[in-house]
Amino acid sequence: MCILAALAATASQPAIAQTGSTDAAQPEQAQAAPAGQDAKNDKRPSTDNIKNLSQVTVTAQKRSENIESAPVSVSVVSADTLAQKNISNAADLNNVVPSVNINDTMNGRTPLSIRGISTVSNEAAVGIESGVAMMIDGVPVPSDSVAANDLQDVERVEVLTGPQSTLGGRAASAGVINVVTRSPTDFWTGGASTTVTNDGEKRFQGYISGPLSKVLDFSLATWGGHTDYPIFNTATGQATRTSKFGGRGKLEFKPTDNFDATLALRASKQNTSGSNWVYSYVTPGANLFPYVNGVGATQAQSFPGIQLGADNRDYNTAPQLYSDARDRQATLTMNYTFANGNVLTSTTDFQSEKLTNVQPNFLTATYFWNDIIGVPYGTPSPPAFYNWQQVHLDMNQSTEEIKLVSPADETFSYVTGVFFSRSDVTGTTTRYFLPNLYLSTAESITSTYDWYGRGTWKFSDSTSLIAGLRYNRDKIAYDINQTAYSSSGPYISDAANWSSAVVGDLTLQQKLDESSMLYFTYSRGYKPKAYNTAQQLTSSDPLTPVKQEHINSFELGSKGVYFDNKLVVNAALYYTKYQNYQVQEYAATSYGPVLHLDNAGGAKTQGFELTTQYSITPMTRLDFNMAYTDAKFTSYKNATCYSTQTAAEGCTTTYVGGTAVQVQDVSGDTMPLAPKFKATLGAQHRIPFSNGYDLTLAGDYAYRTKQQFLPDQNPMTQMGAFGLLNLSTTLTKHGESADYSVSLFVNNVTNKNYYTDMTDWWAGLWAIPNAGGGFTPANAVIVQRARDSQRYFGLRLNVNF
Repeated sequence: MCILAALAATASQPAIAQTGSTDAAQPEQAQAAPAGQDAKNDKRPSTDNIKNLSQVTVTAQKRSENIESAPVSVSVVSADTLAQKNISNAADLNNVVPSVNINDTMNGRTPLSIRGISTVSNEAAVGIESGVAMMIDGVPVPSDSVAANDLQDVERVEVLTGPQSTLGGRAASAGVINVVTRSPTDFWTGGASTTVTNDGEKRFQGYISGPLSKVLDFSLATWGGHTDYPIFNTATGQATRTSKFGGRGKLEFKPTDNFDATLALRASKQNTSGSNWVYSYVTPGANLFPYVNGVGATQAQSFPGIQLGADNRDYNTAPQLYSDARDRQATLTMNYTFANGNVLTSTTDFQSEKLTNVQPNFLTATYFWNDIIGVPYGTPSPPAFYNWQQVHLDMNQSTEEIKLVSPADETFSYVTGVFFSRSDVTGTTTRYFLPNLYLSTAESITSTYDWYGRGTWKFSDSTSLIAGLRYNRDKIAYDINQTAYSSSGPYISDAANWSSAVVGDLTLQQKLDESSMLYFTYSRGYKPKAYNTAQQLTSSDPLTPVKQEHINSFELGSKGVYFDNKLVVNAALYYTKYQNYQVQEYAATSYGPVLHLDNAGGAKTQGFELTTQYSITPMTRLDFNMAYTDAKFTSYKNATCYSTQTAAEGCTTTYVGGTAVQVQDVSGDTMPLAPKFKATLGAQHRIPFSNGYDLTLAGDYAYRTKQQFLPDQNPMTQMGAFGLLNLSTTLTKHGESADYSVSLFVNNVTNKNYYTDMTDWWAGLWAIPNAGGGFTPANAVIVQRARDSQRYFGLRLNVNF
């Protein structure tokens, strides 16, 4: 950073081969301005045709490159696609990018999966990587943060599938999702839109960008609104609602041709009222916590007027459930271009988030524990329990990256850099349920010191060898003050651990002609060690972290543009093997869920990805994308059993430290969040009229096969196959100074119900009282319905200038 500042102060000669930042190119750079217009002064989308993939630039590999020239499997979701499909958060990418599966938690960490690989991280254990690196403008977002869930002020979303550890770092063992936001422009432009739906959604967003002087450009964006989910509390008569408000400002300073600096500031807040869960199943005859008085709370008492089942959207509970998240981010990026075209970039970033989450415990209508022990309503302190717990997370992260990028058109080109990150997450949990009392504060500190490099050697105009290497030095540390956990405590435990990893990749790229190529890549990746900061302490002894996860991956891909740029076909065949695969899962017990973080012996994922676009005419385009994913545990002999699993179904008893533990062997079973087949089919047709009007008709259908949500293979947490149909029409008026449009859309036309999450956390608290005494274990499953799990329609108004 200091080096760049000094270079800026002494810069006097313009660059020869390359100017400006190597960061995200504007999508307008790939679009021709309409005939008769100056591209410098009118950057609105062209009305001449519908853009295809061959015109898209991506930046997730540390330099700007055309998507068809990058030897990696990558999908891009444009701002137009986000608007057309009414996508406002990351979980909506599930129905756009087939290789991606994201759990929409609304009020906490969002577990991510690419190609069936995910640790399924939960906010109870802080500091654990999911395996998918979330980035905003190339800067990693803390894995515990909700900041990247909100897709506002977005130019495009880049999804790199498969291990990306060489350039993506410690969090990219399964892939990278890079959210690219709008950059300042040296011309005046802007836009605004508002969306309303019949089911209560109201959103707005707007931005403006332009020059403040010859050397200073700016952009300013704001967004806000609320969305009601199809989840309803019959006790209050209210639907679960998420409200979001935020803004982002950028200043770009360009004092010379070979130096620029951009300061980006972002602030946002997200509030959710209501639960994100409802029950879909409880074993008939089972009662809630019958272990004290032999009865507990019946299902009739727990779910008055509610019919449990796959289509249930209702719950009944009196506690006021909510979450409140507030994010801040500041990023300074400086670029200096040398006379030979090399670009030196410094990116300094600070992020913070404060999240308070009042969560439901058991989602029932009665204060069952108070009824069991005879505590009068309103008793303010333990042993009274009012069916809620509070989790507070305080996250702070600082990163610094310095990279040097050479021009891509040289015989040997390279990207090299150093990266530092420190992430500090403190989580405090308060739960006054006496059988599972939980009063704990856990701090996790993660630091990484990295060097990376990747070089491209062009043997000829058609053949290139690409080699990359990265060295990571990681430090993980924790400090847990567990005042009480069930009947144990207080305990105070802390420890730290250093580890290193060397990863890399090797790619052979062969161009078949000017518009098509083949590539083969071997890559090694890893996921760092981690502590389970949510586990129940039995002493103050230091915890043992889970081992590093190691990855070997092979990918054969092809990319091509055919028939005079009308047809784009990209395909990838892959095989990836994971050693010491990190798995997070809950064990159902009679007093509540117990979180486990373990190393499975191994896992693998193999499959095929296909992306196609066919421009039938300049006004008509068809898209077809698909992913076949075969993701399985190759060795996992000590997975937890689900609550009703019998010995005949594979559940056995083993002893750990003298304690009996129920385990099963799930080797060969499907991994969570890994449907075998997903596909999307889309069509767009633009009809031009006179006087500057045009009408765009669009439709898309997304299909996926059945999917298991949990490692324990609970048959009740498997979601069946389904498909979603979305339709929209947009009328646009192209004016001399601005474009105006009105869109009508219907999402989930056929009204298909589906979930973004399913779990059996609370199954152990439910049991069937036996007539002769004792209890029979029961199964209990809660689900999170997707925002578009019921049909809705809406209106969107938009202006761009």
